[in-house]
Amino acid sequence: MTKALESLTSAPWPDWLSATIAAAQLGRLPSYIPLLQQANSQSLGLAIWDKTGAMIQEGDTQINFPMMSVIKCFSLLYLLHLRGEEWVLAKVGQQPSELSFNSLPQ
Repeated sequence: MTKALESLTSAPWPDWLSATIAAAQLGRLPSYIPLLQQANSQSLGLAIWDKTGAMIQEGDTQINFPMMSVIKCFSLLYLLHLRGEEWVLAKVGQQPSELSFNSLPQ
């Protein structure tokens, strides 16, 4: 574990969350995705387990929310951990097909 992660505390998290919520207000939720239309754009939470297994959390960590494309980040981290950087980077960046990203058949 790097020194930066070993010294991680939740002290700056409220400021990070406030800044992120303010930045999110500059955008709009897409109207063509029903679940996102129901989401509260003011809600944001952060939770990390530390090396002792304790959870550090701040913000709206007890509400359900649609994952949508953010799941891609978690999938990438999981695969980096599971398969390693060389395997993952050999796959990432390749298109799964010649169809556009929002193609129904894909």
